[in-house]
Amino acid sequence: MAALTDSLPGVARVPHPVFMLSYGQKNITNDITPYVLSVTYTDYLSGQSDELEVELEDADGRWINAWYPGKGDTLSLRIGYEAAPLLPCGTFEIDEIEFARPPSTVSIRGLATGIRKSVRTRTGRAYENTTLAAIAQRIAKRHKMTLVGKIEPLQIDLGRCVLCGDCESACPAQKISFNNDVKLGATTREGLTISAAHPEIDPIKVNVAMRKRFGRSLKLRSVSAGGCNGCEMELNAVGNVNFDFGRYGIDMVASPRHADGLVLTGPISSNMVEELRICWDAMPEPKLVIAMGACAISGGVFAECAEVDRSFLKTFKPALYVPGCPTHPLVFIAAVMDFLGIDAR
Repeated sequence: MAALTDSLPGVARVPHPVFMLSYGQKNITNDITPYVLSVTYTDYLSGQSDELEVELEDADGRWINAWYPGKGDTLSLRIGYEAAPLLPCGTFEIDEIEFARPPSTVSIRGLATGIRKSVRTRTGRAYENTTLAAIAQRIAKRHKMTLVGKIEPLQIDLGRCVLCGDCESACPAQKISFNNDVKLGATTREGLTISAAHPEIDPIKVNVAMRKRFGRSLKLRSVSAGGCNGCEMELNAVGNVNFDFGRYGIDMVASPRHADGLVLTGPISSNMVEELRICWDAMPEPKLVIAMGACAISGGVFAECAEVDRSFLKTFKPALYVPGCPTHPLVFIAAVMDFLGIDAR
C-alpha cells in the first residue's frame, strides 16, 4: 500500500496568509492570534488615510480589562504568506475601539500615522460672505498645511439643472435665488452656465438667416427620445388657448416632411437613435434642432445611464437650448421667438 503524503501530484498547495502585529514596540502576534477573527488592511490610493481594523473574540472580557488599548496608541502591521517575506503596511494610530455582544467581540480601528487628529476629526463651522477657495485656504492655514491646486468658482449648469430650488434654501450665504423670468434659452451650450462672475444666461443671438427663412412661418416636429413625457406635455400646451403659439406663425406638425425644425426631448435612449435619425433625414433642408429640457440638453438625471446614446447630437448640434425639467411653455415660446427675433408685443 502506498503511503499517504502531504501533497498530491498535480495539486498546488494553497498559500496560508499570515500577519505580524506590534503594539507600540512589542510584537503581540502570538498573544492575540487565538482571539483574532479578522485583520483588515485598506490601502487608499489617495484622498484619505489608510486604515487597519482588527476584530477579536472577547468572551472572557480581557479586552475590557487588562488588555484594553489606549486611543492614540500605535499598531504596526505586516502581512503576507507563510514561508515568504512579510509586506510592511505601516504604523497606525488607534482611533476607535468598539465592543459588541452577543457574541462578545471587540473591533480596534486605526488610521495611518502622519495624519493629525485635528485634521481627521469632523468639526462644524459656519462661513459667511466668502468663497470656497478662501475657506479651504483658512482650513489649510489652521492645520499648518499648504493648499495645492486651484479651486474653480462654483457654477450652476442650467442645462443639467432640474430647477427644484433646493440649492436656494441650502445656500448658507443666500447667494442663490430663483425668479419668474422666462428668458432661459441660449444658442450655445456654454451659455447656460452661470456663476458669481457670470450671473446671467448669455442672451440669445438672433440668427439673421433663420429669421429671414422662418420669421413668418416655422413648423416644428417633436421627438420624444426616451424621456418621462414631462416636457412633451408642456410642449403640447404651447398650442392651447392659454399660450396659442400658432398666432406667431409657429406650429407643431405631425409629419417630419412638413417640418422645418426638430424639437428633441428626452436623453436619447439607444432604442430611439435610429428613429431619431430617420425623422431628421425625412425633414427638408434647411432645418434645425431645438433641445428642450435638461434630458435633451445634457442627459439630465439619465446622463450616466448605459442605455443612453447621445451620438446624434455630436453630429447635429442644436441651434437652440431651452432648459427646464420640465420646460415651461412660456420658456419655450420666449426662446424660439427671441431666436427668430420676433417681438411678441
